[in-house]
Amino acid sequence: MLKTYLLVCVSLVLPTSALAGPIVTWEAVGEITRSFIREDHGDGRVPPPVGTPYSLTLTFDPHNTWPTSGAPSSMAGRCFTTSASAQFNLGGVAFTSGSGFAFTHGLMPGSACSSFAPHEGTDFFFLGLTTTDPNPWPMEDAYPFLDLLYHDRLIQDAFPSVPTPAGLGSLNLHNQRWEANGTFFPRLVVEQPASVPEPGTLTLFGLGLAAVVRRLRRA
Repeated sequence: MLKTYLLVCVSLVLPTSALAGPIVTWEAVGEITRSFIREDHGDGRVPPPVGTPYSLTLTFDPHNTWPTSGAPSSMAGRCFTTSASAQFNLGGVAFTSGSGFAFTHGLMPGSACSSFAPHEGTDFFFLGLTTTDPNPWPMEDAYPFLDLLYHDRLIQDAFPSVPTPAGLGSLNLHNQRWEANGTFFPRLVVEQPASVPEPGTLTLFGLGLAAVVRRLRRA
């Protein structure tokens, strides 16, 4: 009976460990450093003023990637895409992103795979921002987006799990009526690597389990 119980426990624990995903979360804080009106409709709707604080968290899987669609042949093996999500707070107003992606060597919204060095970097691009909070800066106009451009000092052709910023990146908040910009300097908050045991750990566990089974048989 004990043998059966042990085997059931192992069958439940090991698959759970193997399926855990290597999701990472970055965070950044800053403020709006530049804002301007693109289309003045005379209704008093203006962008967030310079000095408005922001905070955000980004969540993505740096290993679940695929080649960027439409990448030029000169960038083969360098441009990759992964899905991403964001929570964005601007001046106390909490926004949730719509569909989001990250691109290596991205320069959005123009190009998801650019060879225009040194401006391209790791680009997080989110189309659509929604909120239930009272909002002095409505973004329901056509195609609002949040774009975060990041330059890593060590990794350029893949997504770094731990950011090592090469200077300040940029934040671009854009809709049909106005645009606001700021700096983007992320840091790692939470890393949840796949908890797959090392081969040595599995070997020791297997030997210990075998010893228990032998002892039960002798008894």
